[in-house]
Amino acid sequence: YCKSKDVLTNFELERLVKAANGGPIKRPSDGKEVKSVAFVQCAGQRSTKPGHLPYCSGFCCTESIKQAMYFKAQNPGCDATVLFDDLRTPGAAGEDFYRSGQQAEVTFSKGKVSQVVPGGTLGVKFKDLILDEDTQMDCDLVVLATGQVPNIGPDPYAQLAVDMAESDEEKAAAREKLAVAPPSILNLDYRQGTDLPQLKHGFLDSHFICFPYETRRTGIYAAGPVRRPMDMKQAMEDAVGAAMKAIQSAENAGRGSAVHP
Repeated sequence: YCKSKDVLTNFELERLVKAANGGPIKRPSDGKEVKSVAFVQCAGQRSTKPGHLPYCSGFCCTESIKQAMYFKAQNPGCDATVLFDDLRTPGAAGEDFYRSGQQAEVTFSKGKVSQVVPGGTLGVKFKDLILDEDTQMDCDLVVLATGQVPNIGPDPYAQLAVDMAESDEEKAAAREKLAVAPPSILNLDYRQGTDLPQLKHGFLDSHFICFPYETRRTGIYAAGPVRRPMDMKQAMEDAVGAAMKAIQSAENAGRGSAVHP
């Protein structure tokens, strides 16, 4: 990524497809029609390496299948390959959507990518996890399935982590997290801090099953990828749920009662 114009994120590919406007999808470097494309799953995700995301973002595999079918719909002869370690398509229709990708002749290959070699064609080196051997495929375009990170303010309990650190290393790590935190977007005038408490990966704290929209601040409701990684349809449904909770809270307050204990 950044060493070749033909290595894109899944988000950037959406822009490329939109620019094609129903015509052939062309690669950015030379305008050549894409006749072979590789989708690399978990790019910088589910990894303990520094700077990577340790969690699965949930929507990426489904998105890659959808994007692979862009190419097959425009040109059935295009070689569209999804390279994955584990393939996950959550949701009621996820399995059917995966099978629709198979029926469109998208290739699903269980492999762990180690390197992309730039050039006239891109050489994708990966370990075939079925045959247990190193191999390489050449393609015109490589699409990286990148994850989602929360766009929220500083964790109000980060200072508490500094105070409770048992060693100098832990204290330094907690201070560094506090120093690189983005500015608060809420600016709450609370003794507990200016923003909302977070889970360990930075997403907003809530009871995921019973009270998914309620934060740990009364009357403030969260929706969309500030709660967890999700696609647009899930975010729309999430927004409806959070709005309904806010309406319920406002109506109860108007009657002089409380929706919260």
